[in-house]
Amino acid sequence: GPSETTGAMEAETEVIVRTVEVSMTLVNILVITATLSLLSLLLVRYLTRKPIKKEIEKDKKTSVFETRETDVPDSNLTGSELVKRVYRWIRAKRYPAYRMLTPYELLAAHPSENLRRITDAFVRAEYGFSEVKLSDEEVRSLFKEEIDRVPR
Repeated sequence: GPSETTGAMEAETEVIVRTVEVSMTLVNILVITATLSLLSLLLVRYLTRKPIKKEIEKDKKTSVFETRETDVPDSNLTGSELVKRVYRWIRAKRYPAYRMLTPYELLAAHPSENLRRITDAFVRAEYGFSEVKLSDEEVRSLFKEEIDRVPR
């Protein structure tokens, strides 16, 4: 009768649905695996790539570290601008290999009274905690001492 046909159709439909579910699960697993493999391959290629010419040129330019920071600070500068330029000059000329360090990390690596004084003044001037506590004369005399220490 009609109920037997309906039951057989339902069973057949259930088998088809289960087959589709299983094959979709396999498709999903394959898609996820392929995607992860592709991402892994791209990551490995990115990490092991050779630098592009532009990057090499950029490295050559910056490794010399001859920038406006190595120019002698303008004698007309005063206050915080003078402190900032003198500090940057000292870093560029005396400690070019330590550019990645923060001011106080550099001071810890190379403790000196002059560097401590100019670092404290620089941090105040650059980050605005308070007024620079060195007079322009003190900064200029400190700068003159540092010029003599720079290897020629």
